[in-house]
Formats: sequence, C-alpha cells, structure tokens
Amino acid sequence: MKTLLIFFAALLSLISVTNAQTAPRAKGLRVEIMMFSGRPNPVFEITHPDKIREVQLLIGAILQKSGSKDVPEHPKLGYQGIVVTSANPSESGFHSLRVKGVSTKIQAGPGGASKGSESADVSVNDSSPALETRLLALAREQGVIDDQMLEFIKKSK
Repeated sequence: MKTLLIFFAALLSLISVTNAQTAPRAKGLRVEIMMFSGRPNPVFEITHPDKIREVQLLIGAILQKSGSKDVPEHPKLGYQGIVVTSANPSESGFHSLRVKGVSTKIQAGPGGASKGSESADVSVNDSSPALETRLLALAREQGVIDDQMLEFIKKSK
C-alpha cells in the first residue's frame, strides 16, 4: 500500500512538472515565407500586439478597398508568397491568408471577412503590395531572411 502511494505521488509530481514546462500557445500570427522546395521555409511569429494590429489593419484595408475578386494564379518555381496563420481566428477575423504582390487570398474565420458565415474564402487584388512588403520587413527584422533571400524574392515576383 505504501509503495502504491509513493508511486501515485511520483506520478502526480511528474504530471505537474510536465504541465509547468509546456508553454502556452502564442496568441499571435505565424508567418511562413513560401520560397523553398524540399527544405523548410523560413517561419516566424508575430506576437507583439502593435505589430499584430498593424498587420490586421493592412488586411482590413485590402478587404475594404478591393472587394471580392477572382485573382488568377500563375504557379512557378521559387517564391510562392507568404502564408499568415492566426492563432486566434475569432479575434483576428481570419484563419489564414496567402499574399504575393498585389494578390491576397484570405480564409476568414468566424465573424471575419464574410459576416454571418462560419468561414469564407476571399480573393482580392490590391493596387499596393503593402502587406507583403511589411511582412517581408518583419521577417528581415527577426532574422529569418537575409538580404540575399530578400533579393531572390524580389527577382521571383
């Protein structure tokens, strides 16, 4: 009986240590620069509230001025754009988006780009690549891409 009690006490302490070491999921944006085939793409997190808000404002501006349009894709090797995934779609208004140049595809979350529906895909064409430019600048600031990669991206557009 004593051995069983010691076993359960050890098990409970192990569980509490494991739970304490498990980091909570960040409430931010995961950004992946889609540029490699066969090896991992550069990825970073935007967790600072001001930077998250800035990206959300850029997304909102695209949706407001452009409306919903079909944007043709022209697949090729090399840079394929940037994928942004929200850790909290109900707060951000979108689940994920893909931007390349003036083309943006948004998968809205609940209450997002398509009010009244659970989820909707919206493709828009914006006259300015401001969102992509800002995301690339943030990637450069965080050190996930360097000047050589940035030059490769600019040439691949």
